Amino acid sequence: MSWILPPSPASCVDSLDGIDDLDAFLAAQGPLSHFATPPLKSPVVVDIAEVSPFSDSDETLSFADDDSAIDDQHVAGLLAAEAGAGKYSTFFETVMIQDMLQYVLLPLDILALSLNILGRYRSCAVSLKINVTSVPSDLLTVAAFAVALSYTSDHPPRSSYWSHRVCDHNWSVKRIDATIMHVLQTIDWRLHDLTTGEALEAAKIRLQPPPATLPPLSDPIDFKHMPLRIAISDSIACWVNGQLTPASSPDSIAPQPDNALNTFLRLL
Repeated sequence: MSWILPPSPASCVDSLDGIDDLDAFLAAQGPLSHFATPPLKSPVVVDIAEVSPFSDSDETLSFADDDSAIDDQHVAGLLAAEAGAGKYSTFFETVMIQDMLQYVLLPLDILALSLNILGRYRSCAVSLKINVTSVPSDLLTVAAFAVALSYTSDHPPRSSYWSHRVCDHNWSVKRIDATIMHVLQTIDWRLHDLTTGEALEAAKIRLQPPPATLPPLSDPIDFKHMPLRIAISDSIACWVNGQLTPASSPDSIAPQPDNALNTFLRLL
């Protein structure tokens, strides 16, 4: 199941430049629906309810088709490196991101979109001469998760969920909200092109763990099992087939040449 819809065609025509008569342009677009809107049976009643503070009974994220093949350690290191804009991310930041992944269990599509958001943020921040190392990597990653879920869900989790549940009070709600707005303003609110099939597929390839490399096979070693030799007084015996047998005489230390005997005989 895909969690992300394709970008809207209206995103390609989002400018009203060059339009002199705006009313005529809007009238030429036609009605939004061919069905007539029925009249209201009763006046509209707006009910304003006070939002209670965060409690343990607040929403939790759950996805029916969690991808168990995701390597949390590899994904956490990749997100930390992308959010860190090339700098060496601390071990604490990487562990924090890994703990978030194990708690939230985001699907691969959301992780891919979050990775694209972090990549867009880094490139835009460099071009705008923004200090990309001023925001910790784990806080930027939380903001990317929140933006990705807000873009793909009609009922995204509130910032209190990220602060109290996911971040375990390490970042306040106000700080997370400010970071989300900072990310959106830096990327100029451009998210449509990050959700194309090509962009998501490229991010998914990066999120896959690298293939395990096996060590090269060396030449097989032929182990020759030599019989056990036991020294008994001045002789040596071999333990072969459960019995002690006399060992063969050892070779001389300095073998004599074949003509040594003839040489000594001529001297006699």
